[in-house]
Formats: sequence, C-alpha cells, structure tokens
Amino acid sequence: MRMLLLAAALLALPTSAFATSCSARHKVCLHVCETQYSTSPGCTRYCGEALPVCLKTGCWKTPQANKCGYSKG
Repeated sequence: MRMLLLAAALLALPTSAFATSCSARHKVCLHVCETQYSTSPGCTRYCGEALPVCLKTGCWKTPQANKCGYSKG
C-alpha cells in the first residue's frame, strides 16, 4: 500500500514546472522522499537509480514515471 501511495505521489509531481535538468529532477525527487516518504527507503533508491539513466538519455525513468526532455546536467 505504501508503494502504491509513493507511485501516485511521484506521478503527480509537476516535474516540468520544477525541473528542466536531470540534476534538478533528482533534487525534486529526493525532496519529495524526504518530506513525504521519510520511512520508505525505496523512494530514494528510485531517485538514485533514475539519475544516471537520465544523465545518459535525458529521460527520467522510474517504475512510476518515464518522462524525457531533461537536459543532461
């Protein structure tokens, strides 16, 4: 159930309004984990796994989201 709520929250993030680069998207992801899911270690794991993929492809890929168009910085 907790992972379902996490998935819903990460999907609901207006990432384009907050982040245009992979690094900025990573910071947004970590902030959401810290403020809303501090007891869920899986949240920060998804952020950490998505960053290197984004830096290579420009796409933020997690189980909850697959969005492209980020600058690779």
